[in-house]
Amino acid sequence: IYKTFVFLDDLIPWDNKPPGAGLVILVVLLTGIGILSSSFIFKPINTWFIRLIDRVPLLKTIYSAIKDLLFAFVGKKKKFNQPVLVTMGNGLEKIGFITDEAVSHLDYPADKVAVYFPFSFGVMGSLFIVRKDMIVLLDKNVTDIMKYIVSAGVSENSSVSRNENEK
Repeated sequence: IYKTFVFLDDLIPWDNKPPGAGLVILVVLLTGIGILSSSFIFKPINTWFIRLIDRVPLLKTIYSAIKDLLFAFVGKKKKFNQPVLVTMGNGLEKIGFITDEAVSHLDYPADKVAVYFPFSFGVMGSLFIVRKDMIVLLDKNVTDIMKYIVSAGVSENSSVSRNENEK
């Protein structure tokens, strides 16, 4: 930590600067960039970028899918808000999140839902269409569940783990 402070302070080229000035300037600079980018400066650049992406069909598809996935995690309409435990058969169970409770628009029966299973140590995952009777809703904190999955079950959050008495 000390070396990081010294490195940041050394980025400022004046003498007799107070200790920690590099860190303060970095925080102010990043905050300023954030404010500017979310306001009038960023909007024309964003509009130009979106128009550019819309011209390339494959890039448009990939960009919109990634954008939708990111907004599902942090957007106003979070989709990863219902963790579930899905019985896969042969004693195998998998933790995931219901992302769509009505997949009838895909010509699936009403007793099926879409469940997303994130991969450990990554941002990717798999989407399965699952019968509702294979699902057990988990009354657990969504963030803790995601942390548990992404860490491949080595997260030290004991509130996620099931003990033998709960089965």
